[in-house]
Amino acid sequence: MVSVKLFVADDHQLMREGIIRMLNDVKGIEIIGTASDGKEAYSKIIELKPDLVLIDISMPGMRGDEVINLVRKKKNLDRIKFLLMSADEIPFLRNRSFYAGADGFIQKDSKKEDVLEAIRNVTAGGKPGTQSAGEQGRADCQGQSVSGYSSKRNDDLILTRREKEILERVRKGIGEKRIARELSITRETVVHYKITLCIKLGVENPRALFSFVGRDAGISNLLHNM
Repeated sequence: MVSVKLFVADDHQLMREGIIRMLNDVKGIEIIGTASDGKEAYSKIIELKPDLVLIDISMPGMRGDEVINLVRKKKNLDRIKFLLMSADEIPFLRNRSFYAGADGFIQKDSKKEDVLEAIRNVTAGGKPGTQSAGEQGRADCQGQSVSGYSSKRNDDLILTRREKEILERVRKGIGEKRIARELSITRETVVHYKITLCIKLGVENPRALFSFVGRDAGISNLLHNM
């Protein structure tokens, strides 16, 4: 394996120490730092400029996907690779990591050989054999996603009633917390639906949904048939 400077971010001490023990004796991997919360991770990543970051999606202070998104906005740091970790295998977590700019997604209970395989693939730019976060995110919505919605007919797009309810509220500028209250669901569920809507509509990220639905004339007709 090519020499890799690795940074590990996880709020569970046992998890951090377990990763260090697992990878410490691997030739070509140098662990240059760790963090126990999102804000600390962001600061240290900017300072240390690792080649690869193993980062938990759920951390205090700032989520892993938020850390990735902020780092991606920094100039001259686009070479940093990110593997997002989660204890759960849930499609919307993969989609969230994709939109944040992660290069891959692994489960925390992965075997050592699977972790090394993921590290090799990501540092090599993504070799065939494993799916990157982006590839998996697209695969999760295969048959439903619409790339470049405005170039498609409205009847080509299939939205569930719940997706339409959330999209209508996004169009009105209603925030995630209020949407969650009005529909009696959690904010996390609202985020999940917004990510799915981005995939179907071909929108870059959830923050861009509001401006997109406001300027696309076809959305009003789509939501009218609720």
